[in-house]
Amino acid sequence: MPTIIAICPYCREGGVRAPESAVGASATCPRCRSNFTVVPSEGAPGWSTTLPPSPAQSTAPAPEPSPASVETPSNAETRGSAAWGHADTTEPSPVLGEYRSRSRPSSSLLPPPDSLPSASPPAEEEDPGRAPVEPAFVLALTSAILVGPAALATQLPYGRFVSLAVAAIGAFTGLLTLGAEGRARWLGAAGSGLHFLLILLVLLAPEWFRLDPQGAYRQPGFSGPVMLDHATQRRTPLEPQQWLDAAQVSWEYQDLRVTVTNAAIAPVELRGPQSTRRKTQEAYLHLTVQVTHVGMERLIDLSQWAVGEASGVTLREPSGKALAVAQWPPGWSVERGRPSRRLMPGLASHVHLLFAAPTASAGPLQLELAGAALGWPEETIRFRISPQNSLSPLGGLPASGGVIAPLPQPPGGGFAFPPAGR
Repeated sequence: MPTIIAICPYCREGGVRAPESAVGASATCPRCRSNFTVVPSEGAPGWSTTLPPSPAQSTAPAPEPSPASVETPSNAETRGSAAWGHADTTEPSPVLGEYRSRSRPSSSLLPPPDSLPSASPPAEEEDPGRAPVEPAFVLALTSAILVGPAALATQLPYGRFVSLAVAAIGAFTGLLTLGAEGRARWLGAAGSGLHFLLILLVLLAPEWFRLDPQGAYRQPGFSGPVMLDHATQRRTPLEPQQWLDAAQVSWEYQDLRVTVTNAAIAPVELRGPQSTRRKTQEAYLHLTVQVTHVGMERLIDLSQWAVGEASGVTLREPSGKALAVAQWPPGWSVERGRPSRRLMPGLASHVHLLFAAPTASAGPLQLELAGAALGWPEETIRFRISPQNSLSPLGGLPASGGVIAPLPQPPGGGFAFPPAGR
């Protein structure tokens, strides 16, 4: 029966000789011990013609090779299993082994698997058209950008200190780039110069940023309190002991402004235990005073009348009679407005003051507020609530239960106590 040569497709060094009828059977490679399907190999090398013929092709005994020249395979490698359809196997071809040894290095020469280099992710390709960013230029750009925040910080609470800190950081960052070259050096020098200029202005000319050397806003051209006209927004210096028309002007000194926003005569609603409410039979004089922080820097501590207390405030009739501050039974209280003990820039404290009602024939009322409540013990704020200035449509203070018309709103808005009794 004719025989075929099938070469192992895995190692390409071992092969088997099998009958032609064994095509499709499974064989074991004597070289790599891999199982493969017996298929005739196309273009088998020349060594296949030197294989000993099978017993079916020749009855003559084949000459036994000498032990020194040919290595005889074991029975397990050369005898196929008829039960499992395995074909006979033969020794690998010396010709093919020599060819494979010339085409690739021997496995004994390869490094062990542990010593092989590990696969690393491919490095990102750099854009040849993009220049690398210089660290010095980043520092210089940071120094230049910080000029704006340092200037704006002067308008915040404690802005003097915040601005100086930001400017110092920006100036130091710019100085680090003076050893660089090109645009980084010039940009860093410009940033540092602007920061140093800002530091000098904050320390030596704080009025440019509405800052006072003592931390308060100093009005340009005025050394003392002024009156602010509601209609024209003009400021005029106050004379000693001068009374202000509450309907026309506000009192202002440095970063504080005081305005009488409303006056009315009406009963009072009391709040008692267990959330009970009761309206008084008697009428009282209601005054609403607004204290506004018009500066940009410091926190202002308020006390006495500025936080709704009865101390530091006096209200008199033209005859000199003082109107008593309203008193309530124990356990009862009234709405005191929205007072605040600490004022931040831009905020206001709204105080609701209550006095005994004046007589119907009384003329303009005189309100005195102690400056100690605002932090200036040497100052006294004086307002005149005059019926001639449209505070009352009756030409004089109304009788009990009447209402005095609200005052015009101060500039920048303000809280107006709603007229009671209507």
